[in-house]
Amino acid sequence: MDRLSDLAPRFTLAELVDRLADGSPRDRGLVQRVCECLELFAAFLELEGTTAQGLIDVVATLQVRDGVSLLVTARHPDLPGEWTWKVKEGDFPDVWLHRHPEAVTEACLFCVLDFDVAGRKVLLPTGDPGTATARSIVGGVEHVRVRLTDGSVYTFASADVVFLDEAGDSPKPAS
Repeated sequence: MDRLSDLAPRFTLAELVDRLADGSPRDRGLVQRVCECLELFAAFLELEGTTAQGLIDVVATLQVRDGVSLLVTARHPDLPGEWTWKVKEGDFPDVWLHRHPEAVTEACLFCVLDFDVAGRKVLLPTGDPGTATARSIVGGVEHVRVRLTDGSVYTFASADVVFLDEAGDSPKPAS
């Protein structure tokens, strides 16, 4: 996983993706590996422009839906509201990261938001049925966002959600 040491101190997200792909399929597994690598080095990484703009609470989400995008949200301590920046995978060569030798003051949180489970019927630990809307991975922990029949939405640990297959046979555990 120490693929960052081979990259220059300033590198693009596309370079990191290419390095981690290393001939393997460019699929959801690669998105997860990229996020794991970024999380591993998060204390030493800066997403270019965020520090210069004085942004804090920076969250960089690799979003998987009809392709991959980077969605960055943050806020400025002196301004109301949030700052949001969305970049499609084709523009990853223009997304720069800096690897610092010392820990950065305001580390970025890296995560994955994947819509691969959207629409799948689930059974919750409470026995309630629901419909999955998305899967997230934050800090290496996977969660499933579920809409209940009353319209309320909750997030559950992936291990606590059972996906029901479309044929109505026996429940299948979350992946």
